[in-house]
Amino acid sequence: MKVLMEIGIWSGLCGYFYNADDEKDITMNNGYNCKHFECGHIELGVGGCHAGACPFGYEADETDCINFGVEYEEAAYIVVDIPEEDYCEDCMEIQKNVPQMADTAKIKLELFVASNDEFQKFKNAIADGLDNTLAIMCHGDIHYELYAENGKLNLYTSEKNDDGDFETVDKTYASEYVDDVENLEAFVQKLIRLFL
Repeated sequence: MKVLMEIGIWSGLCGYFYNADDEKDITMNNGYNCKHFECGHIELGVGGCHAGACPFGYEADETDCINFGVEYEEAAYIVVDIPEEDYCEDCMEIQKNVPQMADTAKIKLELFVASNDEFQKFKNAIADGLDNTLAIMCHGDIHYELYAENGKLNLYTSEKNDDGDFETVDKTYASEYVDDVENLEAFVQKLIRLFL
């Protein structure tokens, strides 16, 4: 199964990680070293353990972090394939199966929640005064943004000005966009139908 985790977590699980300073009196990559013969970063005959050099995975980029539901931080995460029995819920993320972008001929929908659980938490938190973006719909020169603030879900409509920047032209109460929707897929379908 494909998982994402911090590179420090992975180094503790990988049998090829070691400190060359202790074993060879060579300081390289601050002691984060790798014995694997296919390590992608070798200096002074010593491998450097980091996400971009690991033969078992690859460094997570911004898109990976979105897909796995974590905040992007450069060189912080690695994506690897592991046996299902080795999965650790506390330190690993499973890739979300909800597409982040839905395209039609007239609309692009960017979601800021990535799972049914996150969608339900968003709905529940509106009443607690959550300030957060749920979705942005791009419809040519018009943007619609569903934004929760002060316990209400509002729809902001923005249009391009003469400089090509978007300016808010309208704000309306929009709780009906989520009140009768039970899951993320139904929410996406509702929005696409409304804005086509």
